[in-house]
Amino acid sequence: MLRRIAVPFVVAAGLLAPSLASAASNGADVRDVPYSFDIYNDCTQEMVHITGTLHRELNDARVGSGGFVQEHNYTLKDGSGLGASGTQYRVTYHSIRITHLVFVSQNLFADATDTWQLAGGGSVFTHTDSSGSSGFSSDSSCR
Repeated sequence: MLRRIAVPFVVAAGLLAPSLASAASNGADVRDVPYSFDIYNDCTQEMVHITGTLHRELNDARVGSGGFVQEHNYTLKDGSGLGASGTQYRVTYHSIRITHLVFVSQNLFADATDTWQLAGGGSVFTHTDSSGSSGFSSDSSCR
C-alpha cells in the first residue's frame, strides 16, 4: 500500500491552476519549477523525501461550443531522494499526464496518470496512480 504525505497529483494540479484560464488563449506554456514531496516506499518500508525540478508542458486546443482540451505533461528532472534511514534514492522514471476537457461554465476532468520509479536500498519501487471516468486505480511493485 502506498502512503504519501504530499500527493504529487495534488501538487501538480496546484501548479497548473493559475494557468488554466490563460492557457485557453495563449497555447503552449512550458516551465520548470522546484519540486519536493514525501513518498512511502513499500519496498524498503520507509518514507523518502524527493526533490528535483518539475518540468511542465501545458498545451491546449479549442473545440466546438466554446470549450478547449488541455493536456498537461510533467516530468521530474534530476530527481533524488533521502530515506528516513539515510538511504540515498534516485528517481529513474517519472511521468504525470493529465487531460482536461474544459468549457466556460465547467471543468470536465478526463483522465490522469502518475507513474514513479524509485531506485535505492537494493530495490526498484514502481508505482502508478490512474484516475478518470472509470474511477481510480493504484498499483505498486518491488524488484
